[in-house]
Amino acid sequence: MLYNFFANSPNARRKTEARAVSGLIDEQFVLLLTLFEDLSRVTKFMSDQLQYPSLELSSAMDLADSVIATLTDRRTEESWREIRDRASDLCTKANVNHNETPERRQAQPPRHLQEFVVEAQIERTPVTSLDALHTECFYPEIDRLVVEMRRRFSTEAGGVLSGVSALSPKHASFVDNKCLQPMAKFYGVTEENLTPELHQRVIDIFASNHNNRRIVLL
Repeated sequence: MLYNFFANSPNARRKTEARAVSGLIDEQFVLLLTLFEDLSRVTKFMSDQLQYPSLELSSAMDLADSVIATLTDRRTEESWREIRDRASDLCTKANVNHNETPERRQAQPPRHLQEFVVEAQIERTPVTSLDALHTECFYPEIDRLVVEMRRRFSTEAGGVLSGVSALSPKHASFVDNKCLQPMAKFYGVTEENLTPELHQRVIDIFASNHNNRRIVLL
């Protein structure tokens, strides 16, 4: 345990802090830690890839689809059992008692409601069993991640990302009307207005490359 590690430390403050933290660590804490580490590992690869300057924006949709598929595949009884087993092994290695549950401070109602009769529930019911985490945490957290991923990387967002890529001269889809149409539709730009804008975009790029606008116009 953490306290045992600092038991012989001459620093009294660190010993006190270690004792306090150790009192909060139980099997449920380790299980939640293992669960979120498992889910975060799935999304971290995409997070790292999105920060690369050389990443094509249109590829972000492929990454998002891959992450969503992986998270969806995680939503199984087998995945839950694997997480339970890893958490149990970690408890054994860290000398965390599998059956011991630390005492929790009894929650007090908000001070501004103490003089009122409140019939509605004002606080969440704590999850007290590992089996309850299966339905109260494991499935809901995966569902929230998938919903948020689909919201941020929707079909409309994919169209905008493809359109932005098509505005880059270095991209293979440069000024490709098919790639630009979804973005134009999203921002309410008609095809009649889009065509001259693209023409002007090409002129500006060639002019900047030749440092002479008259060359393009001629």
